[in-house]
Amino acid sequence: MADHPALASLRQYAEEDRPAAVAEALRQLSRRTGDDLLAIAELAWEAHDRRYWSLVNRPGGGPYLSEEDFFEDVLRVGSWRTAFKRIALGRALAALPPERKALVSGQILDVGAAKAVALVPVIERAAAEGGTVAGLDLDAWFQRARELKVEELQRAVSLDLGAKPRGGRGAPDRAAAFLATLMPDIESRGLLEDFLAAGRRVTQGGTTVGILIEAMRECLASWLPKLPRGAESEADHFTGEARQVRD
Repeated sequence: MADHPALASLRQYAEEDRPAAVAEALRQLSRRTGDDLLAIAELAWEAHDRRYWSLVNRPGGGPYLSEEDFFEDVLRVGSWRTAFKRIALGRALAALPPERKALVSGQILDVGAAKAVALVPVIERAAAEGGTVAGLDLDAWFQRARELKVEELQRAVSLDLGAKPRGGRGAPDRAAAFLATLMPDIESRGLLEDFLAAGRRVTQGGTTVGILIEAMRECLASWLPKLPRGAESEADHFTGEARQVRD
């Protein structure tokens, strides 16, 4: 699958001119649909990763006040969450080797934007670890996407990636799966997964609930000095309760 014309045309720009060129390309591409989805995702990830929002001005002059402000303008979206879905898809594509990226790009166009965003954690893990993800290769995951509704696919991804240790073995961790369903976006689900993975190492294989208890105790220890006078005793009470639950 050849590069999108917008991506090819951007090669002519010098490094110092590229931020403004990418911003303008994002504005134009956001008015289109279909094949442009992939180019938007790739450029949105580049703009996020390299903090272009701080290097360019609005078309009428004046700086962007934040990254959210930048993406709401260039992508013409109403929320950072919507923009982040495009960024996350671009990040997933960037993680793939070129020969695999071409195939996955075609599969993304086949299933559509909403299902592709739901599959971002699967694509990223496949790129990082290779082989299968939760017992299925990428082709099988895209076939699953064709058969399921978006909401069903999101639940399947959360359950299979959030409820099982890496490698897909062992009994499902229902607490982790439930927490994954509460996360508001892909970035938060990734943060939860990294937190629990680190927690299992620190607690030497502790359960999700045990990891949360240990994390709360450590957090309270660092937060207590920041509390106003008189609040320490109440916090100490909860710390003691957490210790009893753990023991």
